[in-house]
This record gives sequence, C-alpha cells and structure tokens, in this order.
Amino acid sequence: MSELRRKRVEKLLNEIQDIISIQAFERKLNLTRGTIYKFLKEQRKLKNSEIKVLDNYFKDILNIYFD
Repeated sequence: MSELRRKRVEKLLNEIQDIISIQAFERKLNLTRGTIYKFLKEQRKLKNSEIKVLDNYFKDILNIYFD
C-alpha cells in the first residue's frame, strides 16, 4: 500500500473529526468499534486493511459529489 493513501486518509480523518459521528462512521464501514476513535484520540496506527476501506469510501463520496 502506498504511503500517499495512508497520509491522505489520516489527514482527512483529522480534518473531519469534529463534524462526524465516529461510532456511526465505524458502523457504516463495518470497522471494529473504537478503530477511528483510537486513531484520533490515542494516536494508534490504522491497519492497512482499514486504510483501504476508508480510502475507498472517501473516493466513493467524492465521486458522488463530482458526478
């Protein structure tokens, strides 16, 4: 996995943390409870599989917006 993908996802999560419901976001993406919370609050590293899921979701959202 590219470091660019990881940096892109981590930066976006940090930017939107105040405007999203973290638990709802985790449920929507079928991530383990606390995954995003622990990344944002405890600086725990996200797994490559979690980065991939988040990156694909963000890409889908942008495709909907720009179509």
